[in-house]
Amino acid sequence: MDDNTTVPTNEWGRVDDELNVYVITKDGEREVGQFPDGTKEEALEFFSKRFTDLEAQVDVFISRLEHKTVGRNVAKLYSELQEAITSAKAVGDLDSLTAKLAAVEPAVTEVTKELREASKQALQETIQKREEIVLAIEKLAQKDPKTVQWKQTTQKINELFDQWKAEQAAHRRVPSNITDPLWKRFRAAKNQLESSRKEFFSTMEATQKLARKAKQELIEKAKALDPSDTKAVVAYRNLLNDWKAAGRAGHKIDDELWAQFNAVGDSIFTAKKDLDAQVEKASEEILAKRDEILASAEELLTSKDVEDAKSKLRAFQSQFEKAGFVPRHLGKSQEQRLAKVEAYVRGLEQKLWNDSDPEKLERASSAAKQLEDTIATLEADLESAKQGKDKKHIKELEEAISARKLWLDAISK
Repeated sequence: MDDNTTVPTNEWGRVDDELNVYVITKDGEREVGQFPDGTKEEALEFFSKRFTDLEAQVDVFISRLEHKTVGRNVAKLYSELQEAITSAKAVGDLDSLTAKLAAVEPAVTEVTKELREASKQALQETIQKREEIVLAIEKLAQKDPKTVQWKQTTQKINELFDQWKAEQAAHRRVPSNITDPLWKRFRAAKNQLESSRKEFFSTMEATQKLARKAKQELIEKAKALDPSDTKAVVAYRNLLNDWKAAGRAGHKIDDELWAQFNAVGDSIFTAKKDLDAQVEKASEEILAKRDEILASAEELLTSKDVEDAKSKLRAFQSQFEKAGFVPRHLGKSQEQRLAKVEAYVRGLEQKLWNDSDPEKLERASSAAKQLEDTIATLEADLESAKQGKDKKHIKELEEAISARKLWLDAISK
């Protein structure tokens, strides 16, 4: 363009005496406007400035097109620029500007195609993302409400809902025929979870109410126990089993109730401990006396006289009994020592019976007679074998005689 744009005429336009301004193109001359409140120079300068602005818009568009920052409305912008040049109310080289813009039309087509593909890909990705969100919340809804950790699950539901809203805000061009069915699935699963959650906590509240009542009753039963009663500990432990079976009454309330119940237990166990200490102290003298009796009774462990051992054992047993009562855990080892002596005396008595049993003695005598006869026969055979010098037969007879003599010795005792 001619640098002297302030003159009334140039190669791209002119101004007539009525201050009408014309632009000159390859198709001829056309009026672009009027500048009634100024000079011809000002009129031509004004419309030349419009061309400069239009040219700058084209240059910016081409630059953004080259750097692929023109945006997804590239085709629309291109058409608008074409229209702006065609109907431009400006003075300048509109033909060159038209050609300059037309030269980038293939790039506009290519970028438009790329943007269309990118938009299609983005659409598929957001559809997939929303499908994943729906599947995630549906998976939560499929769980058994009794096994659900509702605090974590509620947090997850809120996270998924936030993700859905974020996807919706970021990609508003997704067709409703795709998003509506997905949203219906999401909302159905969300409503199901909220309904299950309400039902769960309603049931839990009722269960906790029953547990609270049961534990309050157990506290009253525990308070009614007499700590000085030796049976109080067992009774309290039975109540403790009932306490464990009563269920949960809610974290805070459970702690308060347990503090009351446990305090009663502490008093009972403390009383039991004091009582045990008293019993143990009172048992010391009895235990010492029992030890003396047992020391004498244990001398029977070497006795061979059954009647004497039985008589003395009865005396020791009577003394042991009269010495006094001690708790089983304190006297257990002493009872075991006495039981050992009792077992030994019973063994002596059993042996005496075995040795004096007529039937047994008769059977032993008969067996001994048979063995003696057998030995005599074998010894006669042995003399004969020695005369025949049959070494193998001699050895067999000697072994047979030796074995039977051992048997005879065993049954004779």
